[in-house]
Amino acid sequence: MRYFENEGAIFFCLTDIARSADTTTDVVMQSYLKNANNIEFLGKWEEMHNPGFKPHRLVGIKTKLGLNNFYLSMKKWIETVGAVGIQSEPGRYGGTYAHEEITIQFMNWLDVKFYLYFIVEFKRLKQDEAKSLGYTWDLRRELAKANYAIHTESIRENIVPLMQWNTKQEAVYFASEADLLNVSVFGTTAKQWRMNINNYPNAIHSTQSTASLQRQTAVILLLFLILWEYTNHFPDIPLFCVRD
Repeated sequence: MRYFENEGAIFFCLTDIARSADTTTDVVMQSYLKNANNIEFLGKWEEMHNPGFKPHRLVGIKTKLGLNNFYLSMKKWIETVGAVGIQSEPGRYGGTYAHEEITIQFMNWLDVKFYLYFIVEFKRLKQDEAKSLGYTWDLRRELAKANYAIHTESIRENIVPLMQWNTKQEAVYFASEADLLNVSVFGTTAKQWRMNINNYPNAIHSTQSTASLQRQTAVILLLFLILWEYTNHFPDIPLFCVRD
């Protein structure tokens, strides 16, 4: 597989990776760019890492996704939004290269087996890291952090007035909406739970971080339903399926 380094990051050749599929590389690339979740991921990545990103042009691409007469190539993506995470090299020995983080997402999309191995390896690395730092890695705490990110983003975009973003007033909205979930899933508000748990000084002061995986999953499902109610769109975040 071809690759090159640029400003401390590795760019891998997606064209070489796509050859592992049961079709041509052009079909793989077109299929990747027709997927709305992939476009959402690429847009978020550029938003985080690229000061020259043009988000207003991304809106135009999203509105045309799925139309029979709409065609989006990697080169067109780069030129339209000013992308830096993907680079297209022309010529016989050229190809499409992507930042290592985008490459991982591309491979997760292309190969489910790779995705499963990636999850297993991530868990192993987090557990090893936790051991080296002297604490226990807990999946429940990771789910709690994911819940918080999903919940706050949804509240900010759909409930909090724009002028109150990143203010003390915004925290009131977060707390109020969070308690609706706490009562639904845990049968108590966060304040009531803290008052009861104060009798146990060594306890972790968080309802979700000490909840069972079944309840954590219930919280995530409720959050996804809330997002669907507001936006008619589910975020591209994998769910954990937990058996009783």
